[in-house]
Amino acid sequence: MISDVFVMLLELLSREQTTAAQLAEKMEVSVRTVYRYIDVLSAAHVPVYCKKGRGGGIMIGSEFRLPSNYFDKDELQLVTAAVEAFAQTQTSADVLRKLKALRPRAERAGYASEDFAVDFSDAPAEGAFGAKLDALTEAKKQRRAVKIKYHNRSGEVSERVIEPYIFVYNNGNWYVYAMCRRDNGMRTFKISRVTHIFPTQSHYDIPAAFERDWNLSDPTRTSKISVTLRVKEKARYDIEEWFGIENVTSTERGDYMARAELFDNDATAAKLVSFGDGIEIVRPRQLAEKVYAAHAAACEAQRLQA
Repeated sequence: MISDVFVMLLELLSREQTTAAQLAEKMEVSVRTVYRYIDVLSAAHVPVYCKKGRGGGIMIGSEFRLPSNYFDKDELQLVTAAVEAFAQTQTSADVLRKLKALRPRAERAGYASEDFAVDFSDAPAEGAFGAKLDALTEAKKQRRAVKIKYHNRSGEVSERVIEPYIFVYNNGNWYVYAMCRRDNGMRTFKISRVTHIFPTQSHYDIPAAFERDWNLSDPTRTSKISVTLRVKEKARYDIEEWFGIENVTSTERGDYMARAELFDNDATAAKLVSFGDGIEIVRPRQLAEKVYAAHAAACEAQRLQA
């Protein structure tokens, strides 16, 4: 979390003004999480201002400056690693250059962004995932290629030697962006789909600049539809996390209305089923019918197994 807070601080410093929605999209978190990070920055005496209404947004007070001694050595390394991992714009690259300039001259030549913290306590088979992540991060730290066995979405299994360059977190999943020697090009591998990792004695170097062109698109995603839900109190928090807190409003009836653009596919219907009677789909009607059919099928399957 701390690295994300600093990334958001640097993003705010690079802009005159932005919105919670823009920050949430940039950092791939919920708007609710953005506001939590703002609370953390405020507690650290960073002057963050939120202006409501038309033309409003979030900004850092013009009186705030980031002095060269603002971070200690470990904090500066963590912040630089975080920005280096997510830098994809010229502004981010400029911020990264300035951050590296803050380091004592003797430390700059040998710097490498190896250190970060990952909490995967809620991940399935967390022990296996942790072991795979440890093996890949150690390979990057030692600059030694690894041989992996990879299962793609179609069920095909392949063995290939890769050179881990960077780790990417997207939509609840971790990926390694690596040079694949078999394909002689950069590829993105979902870590949960790696079943075996074998260390090698083959060294590699990571170029100072390389193409950050990972593709994390989900082929199961279709077009989006406008969805309106009536939400009971017991489901409010989870719907806020999913839809964004700004898209959930209270009603005179004591419940809530939630609106969002969602993918029109089975995954969306299955997630809505999981809320049970905590929600009512107001519109569109075809989605309500799909969710009802999915719920009925699930109940029938459980009845037959009982």
